[in-house]
Amino acid sequence: AAGDLVGARKTAQAISSHARRAHALTTGPAWAVAAAIPAGGEPLKTARTVTAQADVLGSRVLPQLVRVSQLLDPAQLRGSGDSVDLTRISDAAPTLDAAVERLSTAVDAIAASPGDTWLNTVDGDRQDLLAQLVSLQHTLRSADRAARILPAMLGGQGVRHYFVAFQNEAEARGTGGVPGAFAIVTAAAGR
Repeated sequence: AAGDLVGARKTAQAISSHARRAHALTTGPAWAVAAAIPAGGEPLKTARTVTAQADVLGSRVLPQLVRVSQLLDPAQLRGSGDSVDLTRISDAAPTLDAAVERLSTAVDAIAASPGDTWLNTVDGDRQDLLAQLVSLQHTLRSADRAARILPAMLGGQGVRHYFVAFQNEAEARGTGGVPGAFAIVTAAAGR
């Protein structure tokens, strides 16, 4: 969010490394047997699910998002004057779409894991992670939607014209106010 791509890359690598290690530590026959114990293995099952999904996010989603952030860097995205590089936005769309899909799968898996176990630490950490991932999910969905519709809206497939009305709320109308001024906006090939 701060535009620190170097820092984001380092953080993504650290998260990936820690998630991979945590997943390795919670995988195997001993953990599988312990997680399957009725009325006692639920926190272990939750920990396995969380670490498995964190590993997927750290190894597949975060690196993709760092690459996309380089494509969508405002310094590179905006061309000379009043133009936007639509190719960069279009190139980012499939990666964002895949990230949204993988993140949704992770959120669903974590949400389906036991959340009310005898180990409050696991329950609280699961809930905190789930809240952060849901927030990220909303942000990514918005970015994905924007990457899919912006190229066409900005004239990537031909000239577009938009009517923009400005309403004056001093005179109440059903839509909010009397239209006091308007503009016609033309977009063509990112300009």
